Amino acid sequence: MAINPNFISPCGLYCGVCAIYIAARDNNIKLKERLVNLYKGGTPGMGTLPNSDKLSTENIHCGGCLSDDLFLHCQQCEIRSCTKEKGYKCFIRNALFSNTNCANCVACGLDLSIS
Repeated sequence: MAINPNFISPCGLYCGVCAIYIAARDNNIKLKERLVNLYKGGTPGMGTLPNSDKLSTENIHCGGCLSDDLFLHCQQCEIRSCTKEKGYKCFIRNALFSNTNCANCVACGLDLSIS
């Protein structure tokens, strides 16, 4: 599999293997239905995605974190918002090399400072 650099998200995950992206790319209705169920809290032991009350199979699409076509989770992602606001491409690389914690890191309980 060739790595698409546009699918490397700010947090370091690879969007090209995301179930949301794959379901939309392949127009896999059954997978979209399962993902809606998952994100609405229908899977035992899993939480509910905030603001997912109106989520439907039509909302299962995403062009990757660096695109303007974002799934609901990516729209709400604090790491993505933080890196975009600060003009960073990679959250982890910046946090590690700058020896700082931004408010989003602290709010999420992440301590990325180098001691």
